[in-house]
Amino acid sequence: MKSRQEIKALAREAVSEQRGTAILLTFLFVLASLASGALDMIALHMFGRAAHDIVFWAGMAILYVMVINLLGEFIKIYKREEANPLELFIGLRVNFLRKLGG
Repeated sequence: MKSRQEIKALAREAVSEQRGTAILLTFLFVLASLASGALDMIALHMFGRAAHDIVFWAGMAILYVMVINLLGEFIKIYKREEANPLELFIGLRVNFLRKLGG
C-alpha cells in the first residue's frame, strides 16, 4: 500500500500535466455555485419564501450531482486519463436520479 506522501506526489504529477483542465473544472463549479446562490436570492426577493425554498433545494440537487461529476473528473486526472470539463454538465443528463440517490 502506498503512503500518503507517495499518493500526494503522484497526484501532484498528474495535476501538473492537466493543470489548465483542473483549474477550469474548479472555476466552472464555483461559477455554477455562485449562479445557484444568485438565483436563490432572486427567487427570495421576487417571489417569496416558497419560491426560495424550491429554487434552493433544486440548486442543491444539481450542485450535488455536479460535485460527484467534479470528483469523477479529478479521479480521471489522477489516473492520467483525459478529463473533460463539459462532463460537469453532460453528467447531469446521465443517471441524474441514481447519482442524486447515491
